[in-house]
Amino acid sequence: MSGETNETEKDGERIEPSLKPAPESRTNAALEKAAGPSATDVPSEPKRTETPVAGMILTAVASACVSIAATVTYFHFFPPRTNPEHPPVMVADMLQVSQAVAEMSGGDMKEVDRLFETGAETMRRLREAGVLVIDAKSVISAPGTALLRPSDLIPGAPDVAPKENPPVIPDLFDGKNPTETIESLERGERIERSAR
Repeated sequence: MSGETNETEKDGERIEPSLKPAPESRTNAALEKAAGPSATDVPSEPKRTETPVAGMILTAVASACVSIAATVTYFHFFPPRTNPEHPPVMVADMLQVSQAVAEMSGGDMKEVDRLFETGAETMRRLREAGVLVIDAKSVISAPGTALLRPSDLIPGAPDVAPKENPPVIPDLFDGKNPTETIESLERGERIERSAR
């Protein structure tokens, strides 16, 4: 074998380099066919041609799945609060309770102390149950179901109705009809404006 001639010998045969395609008997495919079937000769599936639309649909489906999974996970660990918890509120008129205690005790101070301690114990149990008890003096309006009667706080106490003392409302118009007074003032202003 000589390096100057650009010729190659293989198995005692002289092979000259050329640009012509090699005969089929010498190609790799021909050699593999002669050797027998191999693991790579599995019939191949037809090639799928992917389009941009298929990629977009796949991306949309994958995004929807990830979004649903994230939402379910979030609401599992952080459930929403639909109704904030407010404690139940009850209203007690302590003046009525005092009047009931005065009637029940008959002037005996030990009995007064015992009855007030009974009322305080009832209030403590209401507080432990999560009920907010407010004095009626501090409340503007409350439904009847939220009112605690003296008998609710002290067993056997009479339910004393408050005496109706209507509040004194001052007369701001000195006995005059307010509608007529306002109309006369407006008429007087109109007359003054027209005189100018």
